Amino acid sequence: MSFKSTSSSSLTDNSECQEIAICVHSLSKCYQIYDAPRERLKQFILPHLRQMVGKSPKQYYREFWALKDVSFEIRKGETVGIIGLNGSGKSTLLQMICGTLNPTSGSIQTYGRIAALLELGSGFNPEFTGRENVYMNASVLGLSNEEINSRFDYITAFADIGDFIEQPVKTYSSGMVVRLAFAVAVCVDPDILIIDEALAVGDAAFQFKCMERMQRLTKSGTTLLFVSHDMNMVKSFCHQVIYLEHGHEKMRGQPDTVAEQYFLDIRDEQSRQTVNGKPVVIKKSLGESGLPAFGTEQGRIVSACFLPDESMKTSVGSGESVRIRIETQFDCDLPGAALSVILMDRRMLDITGKYFFLRADSTREGKSIATIEVAFDARFWPGTYFVTLRLESRGIMRNFIPVDKQTAVLSFEVNPYEPDFLGTVDIGMRQVHSPSSAPVLVTEKKRVVALLAIRNEALYLPRCLEHLHQQGIETCVIDNDSCDESLAIAKQYLGRGVFRIERQPYTGYFDLVEQLRIKEQLAAEIEADWFIHHDADEIREPPPGFSTLLAALIMVDQAGYNAVNFDEFVFLPVENDCEDSEPSDFVARFRDYYFFSPQPLHRVNAWKKQSSPVDLVSMAGHQVVFPKRNLYPEAFILRHYLALSRKHLLKKYGQERIYSPKEVEERQWHGARARFDPSKVRLPRRQELKNFDNDGWDRSNPFTTHPFFGE
Repeated sequence: MSFKSTSSSSLTDNSECQEIAICVHSLSKCYQIYDAPRERLKQFILPHLRQMVGKSPKQYYREFWALKDVSFEIRKGETVGIIGLNGSGKSTLLQMICGTLNPTSGSIQTYGRIAALLELGSGFNPEFTGRENVYMNASVLGLSNEEINSRFDYITAFADIGDFIEQPVKTYSSGMVVRLAFAVAVCVDPDILIIDEALAVGDAAFQFKCMERMQRLTKSGTTLLFVSHDMNMVKSFCHQVIYLEHGHEKMRGQPDTVAEQYFLDIRDEQSRQTVNGKPVVIKKSLGESGLPAFGTEQGRIVSACFLPDESMKTSVGSGESVRIRIETQFDCDLPGAALSVILMDRRMLDITGKYFFLRADSTREGKSIATIEVAFDARFWPGTYFVTLRLESRGIMRNFIPVDKQTAVLSFEVNPYEPDFLGTVDIGMRQVHSPSSAPVLVTEKKRVVALLAIRNEALYLPRCLEHLHQQGIETCVIDNDSCDESLAIAKQYLGRGVFRIERQPYTGYFDLVEQLRIKEQLAAEIEADWFIHHDADEIREPPPGFSTLLAALIMVDQAGYNAVNFDEFVFLPVENDCEDSEPSDFVARFRDYYFFSPQPLHRVNAWKKQSSPVDLVSMAGHQVVFPKRNLYPEAFILRHYLALSRKHLLKKYGQERIYSPKEVEERQWHGARARFDPSKVRLPRRQELKNFDNDGWDRSNPFTTHPFFGE
């Protein structure tokens, strides 16, 4: 048996350990269970006496192994969930990792400062005030008095217990104890944070604050280990999950897979406790998700598909109707036969669903056959969604026994578009106008033209042109003698968004000045209401509240403005992701970005047609210049995809794009990309960027250079 805690500074001696936060090897914990107090006394005295007279010692207790031979490693920055039924050894494991409980055998190594929330109020002296307990706990965690003083106001603000901070902890409610304990644990910047179901006590507002703080800690590299019975939280937070059963590790893996096994075991136990309980078993999966299917032998889902093409995968546009046909087979005497259809997001979290009671269409070999068709409108945020089907025996209230649960058996993609709602699902929320106030309707037709210059943009072009077409924008393509499939792709979109293709002869280098002058000429020549200076590696969106760029620009025009600025968000592949291959749908794939704002009004790229020529050249295309420019006060959105993989980045800026020496030397354009040095290029780590799914459009802490290009 051994227990070892190592400070982070000592890791420099062992490079292999530098990425490991927790290492557990063959860990076991045994308790001695006595049937009566006298047996404990016997165990204390008699074995020694028997040994003295040459007899083998006798054992007067039963062994209970709370944990048996558990081994795992957790890397720095990982979030790991520990799940299992009550009594499975979860809390015992956490206590031994924290060092508050000694193992019977095995070893534990931890690297860095550990902060833990175990049993409610553990580590607090009930006679001490909240202030005194803060100083005591923070000191135990290794902080000096000066460090505690500097953080005390932040701790009390996070705990938000008011004047009770000066009162003894024994006067606190359970919620107040949790608030203070969590505030201390997270405000000392731990390397490892361990939580044992403590947050279940706090109110909803405090739980939300805790989740937000834990997300920030994990992004900054803190290792998080926690016990929870909330599978949605486990799926949302965890990189991996360890499932304990009777002190043994039953399963370890991805959260969605382990959660399904956990649900299987729970339903099996529930089923066995019913009057005619049937065992819940693993069943054949109909889909390709790799997740287990389970249920009783009382029936099965025979088939499921989308209609009308009878496929198991499909893609739909926003608001389009989705139809699913499911065929089921079940025992004729199955009570409350029903089918639940559950829609899940990409993290396998339930979004919505509904159950339908089944009526047999026919019988076959003593089994009832029921086929059902369901339909719903795909009013979701763009992305991938899954359909879980559950044939069940449904009783009163919300109780049911799964007969055949097929997790993520179907999947559908909601095609990219510009949502005008918040969250995941559009519930049809709308403004209601009183009789005295009529709504403002955008009814005027306008022609908006994107002036799109390309050279060897085949990786970007299909997604870019499709997006512009969906946004109601017509496109004039200026091809700079592309030698890949770019020109052929542009021609495919003639009559479907693209109305004109012009040629800019290639002179041996990227000539931005000539490109911008051609755009100035086209803007003077083409009959249109508005223009957008556009590149193929850009996706432009309206501000919230508008379904398309066209609708937003019509509103801007009606309001009397004649130019629009775009806030630029640069999306990149991250380290160890997309190193050598480029995703076809880079908008759906890349979710990490930085806000790029080297100067105010960095991207004034949309303007109303002017009676005299506009100037794009003087500001290198970053701002259109013309007299009496009246800028709309709210910025639109620009997603900028500089590269789609490390390989693509090196090829795009290291081989294909040769910048004009005059633009680089005299005009000082193109920055580090003109002096491209492959040795200074790197893909960012995920924690260096913001995440669109978690942070939305976060404009705080803007970048003023492109640091990953060596600027």
